[in-house]
Amino acid sequence: MIHKDAMSIMLLGQRRGSMSLVRPPQNGFTLIELLIVVLVIGVLAAIAIPSYRNYVLQSRRSDGQAALLALALAQEKFRVNCPYYATTLGGADDCGTSAADSTVEFASGSSDGYYTVEMVDASSTAFTAKAAATTKGGQNADSACPAGNMQITENGPDKSSAEKRLCWGSK
Repeated sequence: MIHKDAMSIMLLGQRRGSMSLVRPPQNGFTLIELLIVVLVIGVLAAIAIPSYRNYVLQSRRSDGQAALLALALAQEKFRVNCPYYATTLGGADDCGTSAADSTVEFASGSSDGYYTVEMVDASSTAFTAKAAATTKGGQNADSACPAGNMQITENGPDKSSAEKRLCWGSK
């Protein structure tokens, strides 16, 4: 006994003058269509992911900037009571006997932990501090602001070179 659908397929084939079977329409996607979709997604991901990563690194620089600005404020408060800027970061403010053994009350890390802060130089009239990226969140991979380029002095953010300006968001 021949099934009703098979019989109609055979009859369609006979009407055309051949014995080939006609297939009913298929639902779904072809392999080529799927490959095109995968290719488009791959291209978009190749563009979007690095751009997003750079944006995240750049936005985290504000953590280091905030830490350096807070240190500059702490140094100015320290200088009100002592005749020089402190050379060491630590617990309580301590003028010591000279600038070499003075300590300003300040933690050595930024609030979110993406940067460490340290004094580079200090005297009676000037100071320089820098923020270095930590490995937290891969912040040390920020090639636009390499270690040591985010600095602050008694006059404010150090933008003396193109690299240092990039760290502070300037061009």
